[in-house]
Amino acid sequence: MSNAFDAAARAKLVRLLNMLGSDNAGERDNTARMVGRMVQQCGLDWEDIIAGDARTRKPQPQQSATWKPPPELRPHEWEIAAKQLLRSPFASEWELRFCGDILAFYAGKTLCPRHFETLAWTWRKCRRNADGMGACGRAANPSHV
Repeated sequence: MSNAFDAAARAKLVRLLNMLGSDNAGERDNTARMVGRMVQQCGLDWEDIIAGDARTRKPQPQQSATWKPPPELRPHEWEIAAKQLLRSPFASEWELRFCGDILAFYAGKTLCPRHFETLAWTWRKCRRNADGMGACGRAANPSHV
């Protein structure tokens, strides 16, 4: 997945950010959700946006010879996916920390649904990056595995 944050995406973000000053609380809340979703769908994080290097922070790397996309993620195979994601060149620092934390806390146990959903979303994001698919406008829905 290309993390290019092109001029059109940047202009949309600016329009949305300007709406955060609205007097209407519902409009502000909805705008904040839209902004967060837009940044997430682009495979970026706020550090990328604030630093201004959204185009270059994580260029499409060559797939690591040691990282293979995990198998189709099933609840009972979460440990395999988390361990493989730890070797992914596409996972963010937060995602790597998350995988390490759940491996330590849930070792040999069933992962809670909320953490499984987060792991599944991370898996799909890294899978899209590894496959060279996905684009900023493509929806990423963490509620579907």
